[in-house]
Amino acid sequence: MAPYAEHAWPTIGRKLTAGAPFKRLEALHRGWGVPLPDANQWRIVDKCDDLLAPLYRALERHAIQNATIFRFDDTGSMIIETRRQIQQELRECARLGESTRNVRTGINATGCYIETDEVNIVLFFTGRHHAGEIADRLLEHRRASTKKLVALTDAASKNFSHAHADQLEQAVCNAHCYLKFRAVKDSFPAEYAIAGEVYAKVFDNDDKAKALGLDAQGRMLYHREHSKPQMLKLWRMCKDKTDGNLVEPNSPLWEPISFVIHQWPRLTKFYEVPGVPLDTNLVEQALILPVRYRAGSFAYKTQNGADVGDRQMSLIATAHANGVEPVAYLTACLRNHEDLAKRPDHYLPWIYRDRLDELDTGSGPRTQTGRPSGPRSPRVQHPLRPGTRRASPASRISSSAPAPRPP
Repeated sequence: MAPYAEHAWPTIGRKLTAGAPFKRLEALHRGWGVPLPDANQWRIVDKCDDLLAPLYRALERHAIQNATIFRFDDTGSMIIETRRQIQQELRECARLGESTRNVRTGINATGCYIETDEVNIVLFFTGRHHAGEIADRLLEHRRASTKKLVALTDAASKNFSHAHADQLEQAVCNAHCYLKFRAVKDSFPAEYAIAGEVYAKVFDNDDKAKALGLDAQGRMLYHREHSKPQMLKLWRMCKDKTDGNLVEPNSPLWEPISFVIHQWPRLTKFYEVPGVPLDTNLVEQALILPVRYRAGSFAYKTQNGADVGDRQMSLIATAHANGVEPVAYLTACLRNHEDLAKRPDHYLPWIYRDRLDELDTGSGPRTQTGRPSGPRSPRVQHPLRPGTRRASPASRISSSAPAPRPP
């Protein structure tokens, strides 16, 4: 099954990256003259999930233990099995004459974009939960640390309702704040102009701090000097509106104004605490994968199918986030599944990437204490590096000989 799964992975990847349903892929294969029924496609994906499970666990473990910045957010999803369960619970409440208030009707896909000191990791979770509960699930396995983890969200109250809040330096997304003003710009152009001017300068300052190569502490101090006066201008405008009763709670302007007032300590965390980003854009972009799946395939059938899809999409998105072409990468992992089961950390995307770079430079395997050094590897090219031939790294990193360990 493994060799077949490895060769079928490029096609199966279309299911998870482009959201193409199995039936649609079956028609595509039929047109190619290589029939692959939808049931067989699922068997391949399910088998691949079993073979890649040690890699996913290693990825999640690395993310939890080494995270420095934790962005997370929800988007709607659909699991047919779960929807039927919810409808059954609602019918039962109606039959008993009980309130449906405690029946959770939402099905979400939660995206987590986790930054460590060196790499980025993307994890997805689909089910009957919200983002705060996923944060709890991950943080309960995190080792105690004196330094708080920076958590950045969109300010939904559910994102702050979890048991490990004391482990987090909580901030909210400034891009969301700006978008709230932009939503009312036609009715309140003056207020939008102030917010637009403020955030144009704040985000420009962030770009300048990056261009200067400032570390987290230097970036925070730079923002404190240049961005804090701008943010205070926005605060004064909002405070004057509320103190002078110049905006009513039923006005469209009330939402952005009250957002600034109520979220002020979290909005300005970026110039109070080192390393706090301005926005959640990275996780919003990562959530395109499950959103595209929902748009193309409409729904998962079962919770198990959703779990398999989440794990595979997490591996694909993490590969992308670290500059690794996912089809060649996961094909190599499947081809080496026996070795991967023994040492999954050796197949994490950034380790795989560094191994390819080592092969590209012709340095070959490096000698490890207690391990015999192998023959020097020939110079090879990265599969998607511009201007190079398209060689398959999976064919070079085969299970016949263990791949070189990184230094």
